[in-house]
Amino acid sequence: MEQNTATEGPNQYRCRLCSRAIFTADNIIPHQPSKPGVLGKDPCTSLFLDCAPWLEETAENDMKLLCPNPKCKAKLGEITLSGRKCSCGKWVAPAFQVNKGNVDEMRPIKL
Repeated sequence: MEQNTATEGPNQYRCRLCSRAIFTADNIIPHQPSKPGVLGKDPCTSLFLDCAPWLEETAENDMKLLCPNPKCKAKLGEITLSGRKCSCGKWVAPAFQVNKGNVDEMRPIKL
């Protein structure tokens, strides 16, 4: 029986405006929050990515991180090579930062 690859693998993240698949959970650089969240919630409002090829193509003036869809070009986050402080207080360098509010997390369907 052939397996459906769309229902397997890591979580996928899509542009909130156009729904284009942008990256997967494998591209996220994990970090330990410097301070705990309120009521057990995640204190991080951003995701930090490793340098994927589409990041280089969509970087505008080495600052804005844009959706790679040419019809969308929504701002997803920022690129700061010197690093950036996460909302949890942890410093991440270099910072390929995507705001969680600009992407939708798509979890694989378990059959």
